Amino acid sequence: ISLLGLSSCRAQNHDLRVTLLDVGQGLSMVVQSEQGVTVYDTGPKYSSGFNAAAAVLLPYLRAKRSSKIDRLIISHADNDHIGGLEVLRENIPVTKVVTSRPDKVPRSQMCRAGDGWIEGATKFRFLSPEAKTPKGSNNRSCVLKISHQGVDVLLTGDIEKK
Repeated sequence: ISLLGLSSCRAQNHDLRVTLLDVGQGLSMVVQSEQGVTVYDTGPKYSSGFNAAAAVLLPYLRAKRSSKIDRLIISHADNDHIGGLEVLRENIPVTKVVTSRPDKVPRSQMCRAGDGWIEGATKFRFLSPEAKTPKGSNNRSCVLKISHQGVDVLLTGDIEKK
């Protein structure tokens, strides 16, 4: 797993590339497997006009020559995680959007504990939310476990200690 210094938009030779982008408050991460590009959260937008997707995420994807996002995961509907959604959708094709708040994210599917997919040597599985988790709770964040050749990465959104 490489955290910096990517040389292409997709990982090669069964590699997994995980890049955490500096979007200030909030989160945006790009996960590149040999078969796809997954973005986890888009960072914030502010009334000043600053939008992390426009300023950080899109330039990163363009620099890596990524022509589309295969899967966009919006962990939950707080601004610092969802703020760049519309800018992202307006500027790059997104094949599938998964979120814990489909009521706030048009044209999306609900993430659910136990759902997952496989891309080459990489397994992705949602650990949360469960159906009983209250809608407005940070604990309803899409929690994603990524497993690749004996290494696990856990993306937690804003889940709380409990």
